[in-house]
Amino acid sequence: MNITDLSGQWEVFLDESKNELLPERYPDRINLPDSTSNAGLGKLNTETEYGCLTELHKFEGFAWFRRSIDISAEMAKQNITLFLERTRKTRVYLDGRLIGSYCSLCAPHRYSLNGASAGMHELVVCVDNTDYPTGGGHLTSRDTQTNWNGITGRIELIGYKNAHAENVMLWCDIHSKTVRVTADITGG
Repeated sequence: MNITDLSGQWEVFLDESKNELLPERYPDRINLPDSTSNAGLGKLNTETEYGCLTELHKFEGFAWFRRSIDISAEMAKQNITLFLERTRKTRVYLDGRLIGSYCSLCAPHRYSLNGASAGMHELVVCVDNTDYPTGGGHLTSRDTQTNWNGITGRIELIGYKNAHAENVMLWCDIHSKTVRVTADITGG
C-alpha cells in the first residue's frame, strides 16, 4: 500500500448560493484538515447564543476545496483511492471531471481515482453542510458538534498494489450456524 498525505494548504471558495458549477476562482486558503469556522472563514457570528455550541464563523452551503496533486508513476499503476476521513456530504472532481459523491455523515468517503495518469492533476472537493439525508442528530446538532463545514480527518491518496475487498458485509444465521460474506473486489 502506498499512501500520500494530502493535508496542508488548500484553496477555498465558499458558496452560500450552492451553484453546481466548478468555481472559477478560489480566493481563500485553509490548512486541511480543519473546519471553515476554525479557520476563520465565513461570516463572523455576532449572535449571543445560549444552551448550545456557538461557532465564531458561520457558513452553510458549498465549501469548494482545491489543490494540485502529483500522482507518481508507481501509484498510477495501482488502484488509487481518495480517502476523506471526517466530512459532510461531498462531491469530488479530478481535472474538472466529476468522480462521484457521498452523503454519509458517519463513515469515511472513498473515491476511486483508478486510471489517473502519472503527473500533476487538479483535485476539487465540494463539501455541503445543508439538506442532510437525516432529520438531525448529534452529528449536525448545535448542542453537540455545530453544523461545521470542512474536512476534519485524514485526507489521503491510497494506492493498492493488489486486489482488495471493499464493502464487506456479513450475514449471520445462528440457527444454521452459517455466515454469508459478500464483498466488492477492486483491482487485480
